[in-house]
Amino acid sequence: MLAASTLGGGVQEGPAPSYAAHRQRVLADSVPVTVALVLALTLFYAVIDLYRAPNAWQAISYALELAVPLVALLLARSILARHIEALTLYADICFTALIAFRVLLPSTTVSGTALFLSLKLLSTAVLWPWHPLTQYISTAATMLLYYLALSASGRLVERPHEMVGPLIAAVLSCVGAAIADRTRRDLWQRSLALSESESRARSLLEAERLLGAIAREISVLTDLRGTLDRINVLTAAALGCDYSMTYLVDRAQGAVIPAATNCDDPPMREVIMTRRSPLDTPLVRELLAGRSVVINDPATQTWLAAEEMVGVRSVALTPISAKGQVVGVLTVTRTTNAAPIDDRQVALLKAIAAQAAIAIENARLFETLAKSEASYRDLFERATDLIFVIEEDGALRFANQAALDFVGMPAEALCSKRWQDFVSPDSRALVERRLRLARRRRAGAERAFAVEVCPEGRPSAVLELRTRCISPPGQPRAFQCVARDVTDRRRQERETQQLLTQLREANRLQGEFVANMSHELRTPLNVIIGYADLLGDEPGLQADSDARLFLQRIASAGRALHRLVESVLEYARLDRGRSVLIPRRFPASELLRELHELGEDVRGSSEITVRVQAQADLHFCTDYDRLYSVLSNLLLNAIKFTAAGSVELAVRRVGLQAEFTVRDTGIGIDAEELAHVFEPFRQVDGSPTRTYGGVGLGLAIVRRNAGLLGGTVEVESQLGVGSCFRVRLPLELNEDAAERAA
Repeated sequence: MLAASTLGGGVQEGPAPSYAAHRQRVLADSVPVTVALVLALTLFYAVIDLYRAPNAWQAISYALELAVPLVALLLARSILARHIEALTLYADICFTALIAFRVLLPSTTVSGTALFLSLKLLSTAVLWPWHPLTQYISTAATMLLYYLALSASGRLVERPHEMVGPLIAAVLSCVGAAIADRTRRDLWQRSLALSESESRARSLLEAERLLGAIAREISVLTDLRGTLDRINVLTAAALGCDYSMTYLVDRAQGAVIPAATNCDDPPMREVIMTRRSPLDTPLVRELLAGRSVVINDPATQTWLAAEEMVGVRSVALTPISAKGQVVGVLTVTRTTNAAPIDDRQVALLKAIAAQAAIAIENARLFETLAKSEASYRDLFERATDLIFVIEEDGALRFANQAALDFVGMPAEALCSKRWQDFVSPDSRALVERRLRLARRRRAGAERAFAVEVCPEGRPSAVLELRTRCISPPGQPRAFQCVARDVTDRRRQERETQQLLTQLREANRLQGEFVANMSHELRTPLNVIIGYADLLGDEPGLQADSDARLFLQRIASAGRALHRLVESVLEYARLDRGRSVLIPRRFPASELLRELHELGEDVRGSSEITVRVQAQADLHFCTDYDRLYSVLSNLLLNAIKFTAAGSVELAVRRVGLQAEFTVRDTGIGIDAEELAHVFEPFRQVDGSPTRTYGGVGLGLAIVRRNAGLLGGTVEVESQLGVGSCFRVRLPLELNEDAAERAA
C-alpha cells in the first residue's frame, strides 16, 4: 500500500543565491585555514630570525604580525562576519604595514622587505577568494606603504629588483586575482546548474516512484468505481492534500459528473457526489481545452463561486485525456495545509491524471470484455451448430448445449470421453490429419470436411466439421471444432444427384428420339414434295385448274414441314454437340443471291417487299452452311411476322468482321420478351390459338450457330413498329472457334 509521501526532501545547504554571496561564504570558510597558514609561516620565520640575531624591536614586530591574523579570526566569528571581505582587507593592510615599516629597523634589508611584500601580494591573490577590486585596493595599499616606508627610512634603492620586484608582483597578483575570480565564478555557475539538475532528478525520481506505486496499485483493479476511488486516495496522499475528486465528462447530459472521492465524511461526500458543473462554464471549458487550473489564492480567483471556496486554501484541477479527448477531471483540495500547490506538484498531478486515463480505459475495457464474454457465452450456448473444444490427447474439454443434445449426455459425462469414442473408424484418420494441419496453420479455421459419427444409442450421422487451434504458443494445444449435422442434406444431395442423372439420361434419349424421328420424317417428305412438283409440271394440267392448285398446296405444305423437321434435326445436333465446322472461301454475293431467292420463294403476299443487298465486296472463309442457316432463319422469321411492309437484309464490313442486319416492319417484340427470344421452344404467343406457326427453335439455332462461328447476335425491337437483328461474324474463321466446335 502506498503510504503518505511528501515531495520535498531533507533540509540541506544548496548553492548561494548569487555569486557575491557565494564569494562571501567561500571567503569566510577560507579565513581559518589562511590565518593558520600565515601564523605558521610567520612564527617559523620569526623563530629562525630571532635565533640567528636576537633583537627586541624585531620581536615586537613579529608579535604584532602574529596578532593581526588572530584578531582578524576572532572578529570573523563575531557580528562582523557579514562584512568578511572588508575585515580581511583591513587585516591585510595592517599586516602589510607591519611588513613594510620593518624597513625602518636597521637589521632589516630592503631586499628582504621587497621579497616578503611580493610573496604577500601573490599569496593574497591565491589564498583570499575575494573580489578582484579588493585585490586591486590591497595591491595599491601595499605599494603605497612600501614606497612610504622606503621614503621614511631614507635608504637608497641600490638594486633594481628592490623597486621593480614588488611592482611586478603587484601586477601578477591583480591579473591572477581576476583570473581566479573568473574561474571561481564559472565553477559556481556549473555547481549551481549541477545542483538544479540534481534537484530536478530527485524530483523526477520521487515522482516516478510515486507513479510506479500508483500504477501498480490501480493496474490490478478492474471495476471503474473501485479504480477511481483508489486513484483519489493515492492522489491525496501523494500530494499532501486533504481531498481528491474525480469527475467524468458526460457529453450526453452536457455536464461534468462526480464519479469518486476519498472523502469519508458521509454528509460531505453526499454534497460532493451531487454537485454537477455544466460544460459551458469557463472553468470546464478551460479544462476541456486540455489546460490545468491552479487556485492558490481563493480571495482573488474568478473560476469558482465564493461559497464553493469556503474553508479552501488551494485547489488544483487537471484534465484526464484519453485518445486525444478529455474524459474526466482530477482535482485535489487543501483545507488545512496552507502551503500553495507548486509547479512540481501540478506536474505530478498531471502524471497521475495520465495514469488515471489508462486505468479508466482499462476498467472500461474490462467491463466491455465482461459484457462481450457474457454475450459470447449466451451465443455459444444458443448456437444451433455443435461447438466443442478438444485437447491434444483427444479429451473433450467442454461443449455447447447443441453438442450435448446431439450426443445425448450431460456435460459431466462428456468431459470423461474422447473424440475418438464418437467418430467412426473410417473417419478417424481424416480427423487426425486435419488436426495436424490446424496445428501447423494457426490462422483461422480450415475448410469444412465431412465426418461420420456414431453417438452411443443413436443412429450414425454425418457432420460437416471445421477445426482451428486456439491455444497460445507454448501452451498445451487445444482445438475448437464447429460442426453441423448434414445427414439430411447429404441424403437429399444423393437423391438430387440420382434424379439429375436420370434427367440427363432422359434428355439424351429424348434428343436421340427427336433426331431419329427427324431423319425418318425427312425421307417421306422429300418423296411427297418431289412427286407434287413432278405432277405440277405435267403439261396436261391447266394453269388455273383445281388439280394444279391442290398440288401447289401439297408442295408448299411439304416444304414448310420439311423446314420444321430440318430445324428440329439441326437443334438436336447442336444440343448433342455433334457439330462439325467445314470452312471454305466464298464471296458474299453468292450467299446474298441465294438468300434473295429464298426470300422471294417464301414471300406469301405481294404486300411484302423483300430487299437483299445485291453486291457486297466481301469474301468469307467460314462454314457456308452454318452462316446460311443463321441468315436464312432470321430472314424467314422476319417474313413470317411481317404481314405487310418490307424485310431488308444488308451487310457491311466492320474491321475484321462483317455485320449482317435483318430489319423488318412486322409486329415487333415486347420489351419484356426480348430477354427470352433466343431461348429454345420459346414463343411470344404460346397459346394453342396462336396466329404464327413454328416450334420456337429458329432464333435458338441462330445464336448457337453464330457462337460456333465466333460471332454474336443482337436484337432491337419495338412493339408494332418492327425488329432489327444484327449478326457480327469474323471474316476468317479462326482455329479456336473450329476447335471449340469440334
